[in-house]
Amino acid sequence: MRSHGAVASLELGEGTVKALLEAPATADVSPRLRAVLAFLDVRDSPTEQDLERLEAAGVDDAALDDALAVAWCFDVINRMADALAFAQQTPEGIAASAKALMKFGYR
Repeated sequence: MRSHGAVASLELGEGTVKALLEAPATADVSPRLRAVLAFLDVRDSPTEQDLERLEAAGVDDAALDDALAVAWCFDVINRMADALAFAQQTPEGIAASAKALMKFGYR
């Protein structure tokens, strides 16, 4: 598991994160989170139905804006890391980074 997955595991539990990665449509998470995650998978070309699913799940514009901003940041960071050939962390380093991010947050 990579850094962000490790952070999610600390917050949501490793079982929940594993379920989200393996079968997001049936993972035991709130309908709002499930709808946002599904939307993020199609964010480059959403349909009217995708937007209706968000609304039906109770996702408001502010929550969607936040999710899209976070996804955009991850996209940029990942592209920069790939372009600059950043070394992958060890499992121990990932665990330490996750704990630090939980303590200090993403800044």
